Amino acid sequence: MKIELDVHAFWEENRLCSTEFTTRKPRLRLSMGIGEDLIKSVAGVTDHRRFYNDFAYQQAVRAQVSAILDRELGFTIGPAANVGSVTYSSLFGGEVVYTEHTPPWIEPVIADKDDILPLIRRMDGADLTRRGIMPRWLEWRQRILDGWGVNIALGSSFHGPATLSAMLCGTTRFIYLLQDEPALMKELYRCIEEVGIRFMREMRQLTGLSMRGLAIYDDDSALLSPQLFAEFEYPVFDRWYREFSPDEGDYRFLHSDGNMTHLLGFLNDLKIGHVNLGPASDIAYIREKMPRTVIHGHIPPLLLRNGTPEEVIARVREDFRKVGHDGGVVVDTAGSINDHTPFENLRALMYAVERYCRFDGKYDS
Repeated sequence: MKIELDVHAFWEENRLCSTEFTTRKPRLRLSMGIGEDLIKSVAGVTDHRRFYNDFAYQQAVRAQVSAILDRELGFTIGPAANVGSVTYSSLFGGEVVYTEHTPPWIEPVIADKDDILPLIRRMDGADLTRRGIMPRWLEWRQRILDGWGVNIALGSSFHGPATLSAMLCGTTRFIYLLQDEPALMKELYRCIEEVGIRFMREMRQLTGLSMRGLAIYDDDSALLSPQLFAEFEYPVFDRWYREFSPDEGDYRFLHSDGNMTHLLGFLNDLKIGHVNLGPASDIAYIREKMPRTVIHGHIPPLLLRNGTPEEVIARVREDFRKVGHDGGVVVDTAGSINDHTPFENLRALMYAVERYCRFDGKYDS
């Protein structure tokens, strides 16, 4: 199909479409986060090691992609410090491994239960600005501030304890330790809880970010049973949200790529106002269990990458019919936008939101 869309006008109107749970806006808002995976594929990056370690090269790649995005989709991106998903886990130690063809990952630092307490002791009072990749991130942030006048902030979010524990232990070992060594794992969780609060406080002060609002990213929490979630995850989530989002209306966001269907009741009890959950969780069931939560989604990333424009449009229309008509949806992918997602499909996503997700009667549905 031929998609006719003024891409620059689309984003002008998008700014008028709030993320609040309301139909008092022209249409649903679209969020299109352009992450490092898509950036690298658009630019044809083959040496991933260089992308994450060569500051000048990374900024040149981003500038190249920004010009392409402006032409194809109508918006640009600026300089940033893309260091992969190991920012928070690297605070706890472990070698960050850079390979030619993949993003960086971290070697586990907990090989068995005897490694847990020594790790906790190492983190007690540790200077978090000097741990892991933070010295490089802070250096790159300063170079961006000096060179472009852009203040890159950090501290509004943190990886959840299940994701961090899985990185530190290895996923399979993490699950076994929860079952076999619950007392030790509660100590590790308390350590993660305190490090998270300390890190976010320090980074917010350092980068001039407000102390209000919190986003938690915890894919691996979906691996836990309701019983394990209640025992291990819930107390940390509750403490973090109370610390940074204590009042009604304060921003509380949770992302998990996993299937969180069995845990939605807990998320509602935590009064999480915004969620971005994996595509295996049905959008109508999320609404049933979280009646006043804004759902950021719920487009499957693989459909957006591998489907046809017609299929993308049909999915947007289906989600609007099920839930989006209530005004409590921000159209987004249920997870990140995958590498090699075609611009044709991204424009189809924009077209579907522009045409079929309206509250002002501009078009017939």
